[in-house]
Amino acid sequence: MATKSVVYLSDFQVGHDLAILPPKVELQSAAPASPSVVYANDVQNALYRAYFKLVKAWGRPDVLVLNGEPIDGQQSKNMGVEVVTPNLNDQLRIAKDLIDLWHAKRIYITRGTDYHSTLKGIPLEEVFGEMVGAEYVKGHYAPHELHLEEEGVRFNISHHIGGSRWMHYRHTPISREMAQHLINVAIRRKFEADVLIRSHAHYYAYAGNKHMLGIVTPAWQTQTWYSYRGGTGYTSDIGGIRFLVKDGEYNWEAEIFDFPEFTIPRVVNGKVIDSSTPDVKGKRNKDILHHIPTGKEWDKVPRLENKDRKRRTN
Repeated sequence: MATKSVVYLSDFQVGHDLAILPPKVELQSAAPASPSVVYANDVQNALYRAYFKLVKAWGRPDVLVLNGEPIDGQQSKNMGVEVVTPNLNDQLRIAKDLIDLWHAKRIYITRGTDYHSTLKGIPLEEVFGEMVGAEYVKGHYAPHELHLEEEGVRFNISHHIGGSRWMHYRHTPISREMAQHLINVAIRRKFEADVLIRSHAHYYAYAGNKHMLGIVTPAWQTQTWYSYRGGTGYTSDIGGIRFLVKDGEYNWEAEIFDFPEFTIPRVVNGKVIDSSTPDVKGKRNKDILHHIPTGKEWDKVPRLENKDRKRRTN
C-alpha cells in the first residue's frame, strides 16, 4: 500500500475580526448593487499567510478533515460587533475558498458548536459540507462523530472537548477522552481507534499511551475577548496536524505558527507601542511566521520513528 497523507484542521471561525480572512473579499450587498469590498486587518492577513504557507507545504492531501466550526456565525450575543459580516452566505463562501485551496482528494467535515454554525436549528456545517464536496456519510455531510480508517490506521474524530486556561491541565481532557474511549470499546463494543482527534479548545495539546494517541488540534483564530471570562485570557495556537499512514503505521507532525500578541495594548514610558507595527520601518510582520517543531526536527519527508509508531495487532 502507498503512503497516504491525512491533514486535520479546525476552528476557522471565518467572519470574526480576529480569525483567518483572505486579503481582499467581496461581500454581498443588501441592495442590487456592486459588491462591498472588505480588506483583511493585520491579524487576518497574518493568519492567511500562515495558512497559505501550510497549504504550500501539505497541499493535495489524500484526506482533508475540517473538525468543526468553519464559520463564526452572527455573534447574536454581542449583536455582531466582532464580525466582519453577519451574512452567513459570505462566511460560508469564504470558508469554502479556504478549503478549495487544498485540492484534497477526499474531504470530511464534522459538526461544531451550534452557536457558531447553526441557524434556527439548521446545521450550516451540513450545508458547508455539501458546498465543498465533502463525503456523504450515513445521511450526513457533517456528523458529530466520525470513525475513519486509512491504510489500517483508525481515527476517532469529534469536535468538542473540555478545555483549560492552565497549561498544566491542558492534557487532562484529551487523556480523559482516551480513557472513556477504551471503556466504550470494552462495554459498548465501539469502534476501537488508534488516534483520537479533538478540537474546540483553540490550543494544541497531545497525550498518549501504549493504546493510543490523542490530539487537540490548533485553531485559526487568535485570542478574543471571550477568552478573558474568568481570568486572564490565553493565546490561541495556530496551525494544523498531518499524519502519514501506511500498513497500519503512522507518523505525525504539527505545524504551529508563533504569533506576536496583537490585541493587548502595550505602553512603555508613556509611549503606546503598536505590536502590529514594529519600530523598524520595513520589517513589519517579518518574524510573524516560523516553524515550531514537535519533538525532533522533522526531515522534509518524515520517517517512521519508533516512538511514533503504531501497528494494529488484531
